[in-house]
Amino acid sequence: MKKNLFGVGLVLLLSSILILSSCTQQNTPSAPEPTYYYECGILSTATLQTIVAPYSNKTDLTFNDIKTVRNKIRACSLEGFSSEKDVSRETCHNFLSQHGCTPSEADTIIESINDVGNAILFFSVKNSNIKTAYIYAEKQ
Repeated sequence: MKKNLFGVGLVLLLSSILILSSCTQQNTPSAPEPTYYYECGILSTATLQTIVAPYSNKTDLTFNDIKTVRNKIRACSLEGFSSEKDVSRETCHNFLSQHGCTPSEADTIIESINDVGNAILFFSVKNSNIKTAYIYAEKQ
């Protein structure tokens, strides 16, 4: 009988240790900050209108829709193309702010990039009604 009580006590002790050890939190490193890729360039407004025409009635563009538009733009003759990869949120925000977005618009765009995975923006080019600038940004 004493052996049975000792066995039950041992099982209860081991069970308690197992339960307590599973309740302790593990120190997991926090997720790394996301990085972004962005690019910009200038193209013909007429060419851009042709590229985006199939999407003109859509209200919510998917990652693939935006990526398809970007790929079609990249196949065009572009002026002043530049790109940057592995940039921080702050660098991406500053880039957007320096290229026509207000700080609050840049915040909204980055949140959209975080949700959808990418974004594409179009801007008028000063002193030209035949050219449009674009910015494409993607979460890496």
